[in-house]
Amino acid sequence: MTTKIKKVIVELRGWCSMVVLAFCCGSVDMYSQVDSTYIKPFHFQYSARAFVAKNTFSLNIDTENRKGITFEPNNPVLLGLGFSWKNSSLNFGYGFSSMREKDKGKTKTLDFQYHHYGEQWILDLYVLNNKGFYREDKDVVHLYPDLRISLFGAFSQYVFSGNKFSFGAAFDQNKRQLRSAGSWLLGGNVFYTSIKGQPAVDDAFYGDDKWNMQLGPNGGYAYSWVFAPNFYLAGSFSMGVNVGIEKEKDQRKFSVNPLLFGRVSAGYNGPDWTVNISALNNKVYVKYGDDYQRSLDPSQYKVTFVKRFDLKKEISFLKRDLRFPSFKN
Repeated sequence: MTTKIKKVIVELRGWCSMVVLAFCCGSVDMYSQVDSTYIKPFHFQYSARAFVAKNTFSLNIDTENRKGITFEPNNPVLLGLGFSWKNSSLNFGYGFSSMREKDKGKTKTLDFQYHHYGEQWILDLYVLNNKGFYREDKDVVHLYPDLRISLFGAFSQYVFSGNKFSFGAAFDQNKRQLRSAGSWLLGGNVFYTSIKGQPAVDDAFYGDDKWNMQLGPNGGYAYSWVFAPNFYLAGSFSMGVNVGIEKEKDQRKFSVNPLLFGRVSAGYNGPDWTVNISALNNKVYVKYGDDYQRSLDPSQYKVTFVKRFDLKKEISFLKRDLRFPSFKN
């Protein structure tokens, strides 16, 4: 191992310590006084939900000779149910094989995503592993059953104006945003990615196996527009710069790559029921240059129906939240 790589590893260990600390703090909501003229909790303590979702995890390539080369999984639409209490939610979705597009092959999928929307911190966890992709080229479908792509990582942000702007109201429907508000965001992220069985498309896009470990800071802005009683349109956009180590062609190299993360949500948040449409898209670049860019894009598109209620008899374990103990300022 060269001296340069050893120095990079030492530097990454330092970054990892800071990012892991940020993620741990990301699970601790440091409550400031919530402005009740902007954010209001629901009267009901619990909610049940039904949803229809489409998860994608694509590999996107731009080379000097060819633009917009996209490898996509053939994942079916998910039908799911969920249950929420306090700031926590548990959801389960299942995609029936009969709902796949038959001419686009079969994808073996492991897709675990956890999204926590606290008052001052948000946290996204990803465990994604797909095998079997397809590519459309001039109405011709090319199948790649041996292409395997993995992504494991975490993304966390501090919400500076969490006392007026609520991510939970926009994306988890656990509160109500009464008035329009926005907030600056600042955080960190870490990702490990792996690509195996990659086909060669041209001389710049060869078929060697690759892996990439990267981390870094990110920042952005979020805003929720309440344009009528109970109706809202919310979104956030963040950018980051990651440093890390990549391996391809049996060589390890230092890399610097950008990161993009967008969210959008719209819907009706009534006193005891909600309908919501949302989309999340995370573009993790694993190679970025003037003549060659490669990114992994985990995305989710979702339509959710929520019904809120109270229980006649409390259940003891539901009195606890799925988060680390919090403390007040």
